[in-house]
Amino acid sequence: MEITSNKMVESGAKTLLQCYVARLPPTQTVEWRKVHSNGTQTVLTRGAMLLTAAQRRFSVEKSKFLDEDVYSLAIIMTRYSDAGDYRCAITGMDATTMDLTLRVKDGRASEEEALNETICEKESTKITCPFGGVQILDVRYGREANTRSLCRGHNSGYNCTFDSIVPRKLNNIRSACKNKTSCRVRATFRDMGTDPCPDVQKYATVTYACGGIGKADDPIITDITENSLIEVGKEVHLECLTTGLDANTTVEWKKVMGSREMPLSRGARRITSNIRLGVVEETFRDVKVFILMIMNTQLEDAGTYMCATTNSDNPSSKTVTLTIGDKKNRIADVPQTVVMTVSQPQVIDIGGNLVLECLVSGLSGRATVEWQKKVGVAFSLLSRGSRLLVEDQRMSILTNIISGQRSFTLEIIGILATDDGVYICATTHAVPVRQDIQVTVRLDPVTPANLIESKSLLTPVITEITDDRSAEVGMDIVLECFVVELSESTTIEWSKVDGRNVDILTRGLMRKTRDRRISVQQDFFRKEKIFVLRIMDVQENDAGTYRCQTTNSQPVQEELKLTVSGGVSVTEDPEISDITRDTSVKEGDQVVLKCSVSGLKSSTVQWRKDSSSGALLTDDEENIINERRYSIEKQVSRQQMVFILIIEDARIKDAGVYVCVTTNRDSVQESLQLDVEGSGSNDFPEIVQISPRQELSVGDNLLVRCYVSGLVDSSVEWLKVESGNRVTVLTRDARVITKDQRVGVRQQRDNRDDVFTLTLTTVKAADTGRYRCETTNANPMNSDVVVTVGGSSNENPSIVEITPKQDVNVGDNVEFECYVDGLITSTVEWQKLGPSNRETVLTRGDKRIINDRRYGITTEKFNEEDVFVLSITGVRAADEATYQCITTNVDFVKDTVELVVQGGSSNAVITKVTDSPTVSLGADLVLECFVKDLVGANTVKWSRVNGRIVTVLTEDDKKVINDVRISIIKEKFRTEDIFVLEINGVNSNDAGTYRCETTASPSESMELTVTIRDSGNGSPGTVICEAETAVIRCRSETITLSDIKFGREPDSKTICQSKTSDQPCTFDSVPSGVLQNFKNLCDGKSSCSITASNSNMGGDPCSGTKKYAKVVFACSGGGGNAPQITDITPDQSVRVGDSAVFECSLLGLGDSAVEWQLVKRRATVLTRDNRVITSDPRVSIRQSADGATDLFTLTIRPVEETDVGTYRCATTDVVPVEKDTQLSISGAVVEDPNIVDFPLDFTAIVGNIATFECVLTGLTISTVEWQWVDDSSAKTLTRGSSVISEDSRIDIQTDRRGLEDAFTMTITDVRASDSGTYRCESTNVDPVRRDLRFTVNPSEKVVERPEILEITPDRDVTAGTDVMLECFVIGLTESTVEWQLVNNRDTKVLTRGTVVEANGDRLNVKKKLFGEEDVFILTISNVRPSDEGEYRCKTTNASPVRRDLRLNVQGGSTEFPNIVEISIDMTALSRDTVVLECYVTGLTTSTVEWHFDNGRGVTKLSSGTTRIISDPRFNVEREKISGEDIFRLTISSVRRVDEGVYQCKTTNASPVREDVKLTVEGSDLVEDPTIVQITPDQIVDVGDKVMLECFVTGLTESTVEWHFVNGDNIDVLTRDDTKLINNRRISIIKEKFSSEDIFVLTITGVQNLDQGTYRCVTTNDEPVTDKVELTVRGSSLEDPQIVEITPAKRVRLDEDLVLECFVLGLTVSTVEWKFIKGSNPVALTRGNNRVTNDGRVGIEKRIFGDEDLYVLTISQVRLLDEGTYRCETTNVNPVHQDTVIIIQDVGREEPKIVEITVDRTLRAGSELFLECFVVGLIRSTVEWQLVNGQNVEVLSRGTKTLTDDRRFATTKEQDNNEDIFVLSITNLRVSDEGVYRCQTTNVNPVSEEVRVTVMGGSSDVPEIVYITPAKDVNVGDDVMLECTVTDLLFSTVEWQLVDSEAVKVLTQGTVTITNEQRFSTNKRTKSGEDIFELTIVDILSSDEGVYRCETTNSNRVHKDVRLTVRG
Repeated sequence: MEITSNKMVESGAKTLLQCYVARLPPTQTVEWRKVHSNGTQTVLTRGAMLLTAAQRRFSVEKSKFLDEDVYSLAIIMTRYSDAGDYRCAITGMDATTMDLTLRVKDGRASEEEALNETICEKESTKITCPFGGVQILDVRYGREANTRSLCRGHNSGYNCTFDSIVPRKLNNIRSACKNKTSCRVRATFRDMGTDPCPDVQKYATVTYACGGIGKADDPIITDITENSLIEVGKEVHLECLTTGLDANTTVEWKKVMGSREMPLSRGARRITSNIRLGVVEETFRDVKVFILMIMNTQLEDAGTYMCATTNSDNPSSKTVTLTIGDKKNRIADVPQTVVMTVSQPQVIDIGGNLVLECLVSGLSGRATVEWQKKVGVAFSLLSRGSRLLVEDQRMSILTNIISGQRSFTLEIIGILATDDGVYICATTHAVPVRQDIQVTVRLDPVTPANLIESKSLLTPVITEITDDRSAEVGMDIVLECFVVELSESTTIEWSKVDGRNVDILTRGLMRKTRDRRISVQQDFFRKEKIFVLRIMDVQENDAGTYRCQTTNSQPVQEELKLTVSGGVSVTEDPEISDITRDTSVKEGDQVVLKCSVSGLKSSTVQWRKDSSSGALLTDDEENIINERRYSIEKQVSRQQMVFILIIEDARIKDAGVYVCVTTNRDSVQESLQLDVEGSGSNDFPEIVQISPRQELSVGDNLLVRCYVSGLVDSSVEWLKVESGNRVTVLTRDARVITKDQRVGVRQQRDNRDDVFTLTLTTVKAADTGRYRCETTNANPMNSDVVVTVGGSSNENPSIVEITPKQDVNVGDNVEFECYVDGLITSTVEWQKLGPSNRETVLTRGDKRIINDRRYGITTEKFNEEDVFVLSITGVRAADEATYQCITTNVDFVKDTVELVVQGGSSNAVITKVTDSPTVSLGADLVLECFVKDLVGANTVKWSRVNGRIVTVLTEDDKKVINDVRISIIKEKFRTEDIFVLEINGVNSNDAGTYRCETTASPSESMELTVTIRDSGNGSPGTVICEAETAVIRCRSETITLSDIKFGREPDSKTICQSKTSDQPCTFDSVPSGVLQNFKNLCDGKSSCSITASNSNMGGDPCSGTKKYAKVVFACSGGGGNAPQITDITPDQSVRVGDSAVFECSLLGLGDSAVEWQLVKRRATVLTRDNRVITSDPRVSIRQSADGATDLFTLTIRPVEETDVGTYRCATTDVVPVEKDTQLSISGAVVEDPNIVDFPLDFTAIVGNIATFECVLTGLTISTVEWQWVDDSSAKTLTRGSSVISEDSRIDIQTDRRGLEDAFTMTITDVRASDSGTYRCESTNVDPVRRDLRFTVNPSEKVVERPEILEITPDRDVTAGTDVMLECFVIGLTESTVEWQLVNNRDTKVLTRGTVVEANGDRLNVKKKLFGEEDVFILTISNVRPSDEGEYRCKTTNASPVRRDLRLNVQGGSTEFPNIVEISIDMTALSRDTVVLECYVTGLTTSTVEWHFDNGRGVTKLSSGTTRIISDPRFNVEREKISGEDIFRLTISSVRRVDEGVYQCKTTNASPVREDVKLTVEGSDLVEDPTIVQITPDQIVDVGDKVMLECFVTGLTESTVEWHFVNGDNIDVLTRDDTKLINNRRISIIKEKFSSEDIFVLTITGVQNLDQGTYRCVTTNDEPVTDKVELTVRGSSLEDPQIVEITPAKRVRLDEDLVLECFVLGLTVSTVEWKFIKGSNPVALTRGNNRVTNDGRVGIEKRIFGDEDLYVLTISQVRLLDEGTYRCETTNVNPVHQDTVIIIQDVGREEPKIVEITVDRTLRAGSELFLECFVVGLIRSTVEWQLVNGQNVEVLSRGTKTLTDDRRFATTKEQDNNEDIFVLSITNLRVSDEGVYRCQTTNVNPVSEEVRVTVMGGSSDVPEIVYITPAKDVNVGDDVMLECTVTDLLFSTVEWQLVDSEAVKVLTQGTVTITNEQRFSTNKRTKSGEDIFELTIVDILSSDEGVYRCETTNSNRVHKDVRLTVRG
């Protein structure tokens, strides 16, 4: 054996590894393996077969060299993850191996200099800049001379041009990479723009830079106002100048207050509440100025103000200091005899030091001296007294007394050019004494000659660095580094040095650290550059050594040390100054809790529930709890912050203790008690049953039911229980709350129960979890169902690449990338591998699972690969581990990456454990262990120590001991890990020594002692709620009862809570006789039962109050024997539906608990002690005691067939005691159904309706199926009352007829294919069945040959309008027409005949007759952008015909609001006030309306906040909260007439609606109205006026309605004095006469249609009615009147024309629309029918009150449509009106093709791109056509590909004013040769052509585009598998059976290879694709496995399908 030597290749190159083997035995072969660092091996190849998942980049080939076999492993585009050890091994001979090492080098740099990357043609690479944005400088494409070895390929030795690509393509690449840390660049003709030499292998060279170069467009603050001194009361303006702002970035003014920044303004908007502040925005060219104005300045306005940009990436900021002088003090100190002497004028070299001295005598009072600098006409204040007022670290101020004079010395080191100017020394008097000093800075000082001679012009020199510095915590510091002779390619790095660890902080002007406190800036002075490092808010960990170093090849460096004093304990001491007092609210109220805190600096405030370590609700301003009713607000005022917790719609479960706690090390906290009072509703629902555990596969549908009884006022919610017991509300009642569109809910009534069915379609792995059914009453009930989702067997994902091993320092940030191919429905998890490879799930998909916010996950798409990027910020030593990327499908794949962390301590230190505690018997014990510097796999374990015996309780966050009372929690506090051990209900055995110990070597431990206090020392005892029974127990000892108290203690509301738990009561010991009775029962025993009732406790101390008993006892003695099961229920047999009861008696039960288990293949725990563990609601448990015996009673009710099995009673001891009993089902058949009536065989004719009825007796729990029976299988059509078939023609009806059940199936519009055998079959264990034969005869009509005569042409419509599409068909007899929406290969059936098949209420279809033609009219209302596409009209006959049209949707409204929540259905008492709320998002221009539906009609109540209804009891308010608009409808003094459905509806073009039902109980008043008189029956003539009067007495709250009754239709005309119908001829008047109310209905211009019954109806609870009949006489002659017509208007060319005509008085005639052309009117429409042949014309008739509205539409008007349009009636004496339409030609469309790809000659198998550059397109687009003589095939239109050949694709790009339409063809064939035409679609199209010549060759690159998905079949079935392949030229396809051992070839092409006669193959061709069919008959169990479809070409491709055989 011989192998390739070790190799080093560049990333992206091709790698070839070869293994030479001689004399290989025929039974063995050779494997290539990859050897991992942990010693494991991955087999990549076996023989010539590739086994690795990374199939696209790996290949293997076997060849011969002399007498040796050569196995060549090729890796294309080598990646960093490919590096490692590779082994060549002979199978079965592991000793015969040879290894080599492959190294992959990275030639790319990420420094701030030009870099190059070469990309071979048709390949791509990833450009990466880890610490800055990518800036593409240039891209060159082609091939240089003498580069034969570079990108070797076809003609790679030929010369070619090598120039920069066209600017348009270069800009595209620059845009894709700009400001990104990585981007991908491809070297293809399409991306490069031109092909300089088509037949030569080319490459591209990308020149790019990283870092600050790519950030040139970031916004920058260029200048800010100088520091200023202002007197109190004056006005000050602070200016901030900025450049580079974009639409998403603005500027904020803030006031800096220590470590906090208080926002004052954002942009030109003031956001502070201080009304003295204002802001103005001005623009000068490209500079924006933001001016902060402070009026009437006060002393508190003094301080530092910051101007900062709002961009998150690299923001810019500057500060200014404002000093306010006290005017009173100035006036009080007028100088008397002040003498001042100052230094002489100074001339100083740049870089030198300046000293200015000011001597003053005669100062008195509070006056002092200031140093100022004159800047223009303004002054900058530098110092006052001994205090420096500027943040310039170069300046200092010294004060002294010299000979009685006070000296103020200003010193400036490192003079800059900007220091030139006038310096002023002035006193602070109101009339100051001042002296000026002129300072001149010399810019060209004489440089020492020795310095010039000692340095090279090309060698940088650091001339100076800041001296060692000392700072205090919280200060800002500046470190400076002076350097000369920096070349353009060299810059300066600032780094922090800690031993060997060097943390780079900045490089050049770019920050490398993630610490935003650090910034760098650069100044230029003479030949020096100064790199200034600024550290804001210095912390203790900033102390250390800082290095300034050049980046050239021979760097120079200087260092300084920074010392930091002070700490958090000094600088931060927060105090909670105020908190809301204990409060009580009513259920449904809003709760506002405030906590005011002062002294906060770096920490913040949290709100928690129950305790300071309880459930976390909020953190700072972030809402942590997943409950939309909770919100948090933060207010800042002066020196304190107020954290406001708001709870909307308070519920009983919200009651409890709320804690406000700070997050600093020595945290402070305050708490308050919140009580929530119930609503008093008699609402006690119970969850009767819930679906059992569900186990699904990815892609399945979930259906779970929850049965609830006793619902009154409350509702039911389905919740998803997330990690940390957080819940997500999915549904409420019958409404879906979540935005997940896969969720559905249905509410039904089953006898006395409400059934809530939750459905979830196409489940994912992330849907795994607990789903909770919960009631919403005051004391909610809930029950959970566990759902487990496994992966999909259809998937075969592979991990293509993963980030290699990472070495980082503590505090760094790190990212891991995992590239995955082949994901369908599953996703990817990142896991952290702990000890023993224990997995901790960090992320799943794009969700973070671990509760550690340092972890983040992002997902990206790269080509066909999904990229999952795991990020860890602030890496800690404990993060060192192996991280695993793993898919979630069934056959998961995984890969790992190792993280090594440097700089962390390897020795964990236990810093603290809980002080040794003393706890009471029965209380809970909590022990904490604080550990620092845990590294890698090291962790902590808790143990109990008893002498030499050490019992391990927990390790890390896992429990080791089997004790249900013990739990472990692992938390994080700053740099420490906290391990919290909890023991619930301690007993005497829990006393002793506990040890916290690290697992590191050497280990460290700390111990503590736990003391258990018995009841004699004040044990709190066992609490038993009134009317309940409890068992008190001493596990291994005996009971000594000492006292029992009964009643209720003060302040004990939380104990045994109820509505009366807060009422006063006594709490005393029971009478001595009662206590003695209990002592006789319990003393000396290990357990006993005590019931807390009035009779047992000796009386009732407080009637009506919920009481409890407290039992105080001690455990004594000891020893005890192991528990013993003394008795168990014997084996039993029950019937389905009965109850099963199991009892288990135990003696001497010790510390262990007792479980009931169901044992099948494994044991499932049903109960533990007195708790039900399983989610099955049929299971219950009862625990009782009889002396020393404990009895555990398990009940299952009702029993199901699946309950059969072994039931085990077992203790939870280390050596458990257990006994079993069996449950079986008696009476195998509990049902005996019989079919008593069944139809005979019958025949029907095509198009008829067929009815099948099956009647049975004896059904109890099963049901009936109708099936269609074939020779070998049966297809279920219906089951029970549900239709299973997808055929919409099938329906099922069920009917109960005494003891009989009838199941009637109907099939409408029967077809010939419906013929066959139909079976009625019961679903019980022994089903009964009957069959019939149904025959369908064809009709007597001739064979159909339909023809589509016309279809609506392509339409351009505006979003939000309606569109009507027409299809004219002739020759239909039995079949019909479908409208379809075609999207590439996906065809969606919208309508079939006159039935709408697709979901959506915006679709409507009509069928009309037009002569002999059938017209199928598809109407789409409120068109949306998603409706755009190809619409197909297609007949359904045997030989269908079709026609297509294109619908383009443009512009229109983009408003699509969503109603996210509405009030739940509610019940109110009469005269209550009701508030209904509707939460809406997405509103922009529209609003919301409230409507009321009382079952008789719908009344509009409001629009927006305007009340429409006249009833003043109704009121509407609008509120906006967090992006949601809340429309609140309030009804005061609600009445019974208000009962009904209230609709919340948006007013946009595509409105959405949600309903809420209001029920009103109780009587409004004792109201007994009477109709005392009504107008008698009336007979009137047409045209008369009639008045109908209704006299009513006794009305108080209700009113009267007039109804018009016409058969079954009832129209509500009026209510009270309001008209409800839109009819101008009807009016209503309400009058008062004595005690009578008179309601007068008036109808003017009576018509025949007014004839009928008019009813007067009261609206009270028990309405009374009376009626009057109206008869209309007179002539039937019509006298119609045209009321209104659309006036004359102008319409643009190609727009749609809409004309309306309102007509009154039509009875039998109709209306025509005509076009007046000269003297000859042309009829367009008649009535509701189109009579013209112009398909652009449409007509619609609507009813508008008593008027008829005829709407004429003409789509895409032309110039010929200009003229007069007439609306004319068709009666004897017609009337008409005309309107004139003028067509505006706003500029004819005259597009021009400016460029097209030149003629191309390519080889078969290559890729072709054709580009067409067009200008002048307005409404039309471009088509690509293939011209073959007279035959023209349209390939694409616009960006829509019309051909079915998936090799073709079309894209559109824009460059300036040019539209570029690119046609691409992959895998070019010889048949693609021809002329390709680019043609515009306007009226006068233009076109250009390009000829494509395809050269033949041996290219054979097939592609498998489809394979049958995974199938489940039964033994004996037949199955056919299909494999669709494109681009087969010379090869064929094999079907193979893939076994783990070998691959068996079944077929090749159309030849069957296997000898198995049951297998056969067939090949057919469709649309240029070859379909290979594999048929297997009489399936056997051995046929199960993976079937592979594989091509036989040299580069084989394959796809697999799994076949599962049942039975």
